Amino acid sequence: MVIWNVNNDDNGDLPIEEVNGEYVAKRPLKRHEILKFARSLSIRKFQEYTLFNITCSKAFLREILPLCDCEIFYIILLDKANRVIKVKELFRGTIDKVSIYKREIVKEILDNCAMAVLFAHNHFGNSQPSSDDIKITKELNNFLHVINVRLIDHLIITGDDMVSMAELGLI
Repeated sequence: MVIWNVNNDDNGDLPIEEVNGEYVAKRPLKRHEILKFARSLSIRKFQEYTLFNITCSKAFLREILPLCDCEIFYIILLDKANRVIKVKELFRGTIDKVSIYKREIVKEILDNCAMAVLFAHNHFGNSQPSSDDIKITKELNNFLHVINVRLIDHLIITGDDMVSMAELGLI
């Protein structure tokens, strides 16, 4: 028997037992708690996942990122062999924009000893990068060079589409 404590910012830890491959919550869970736990299982599954190329990165993100009604900016922290260290929702915005703070990005990178990062955020409708997306990605890439961290890609996700800024030659 394994006890999983999934950090849930709204309701403290979610104590969940794993018994013979099945998960049992110690109390009734709300929909958002179940979804958060499911994402944590997916992330744990991919802790040793290596992102060899853009196709792997897209498959990985499609598996773990939730659909949402606002823009969310994620950071995927990687070691020097591009193995996933951590996936974190860093910033949450409105329906059409999200504010990004370099200081928080650097803090996550340094706290987790990451050597490379992948950024991802969602759009509604058009999956093509906006001029703001291109500008902030270039700024972040330049900033990351200063601390010797590689930016692998910045992916923009819509319902059925995912666009790689690296594939577009923007990184």
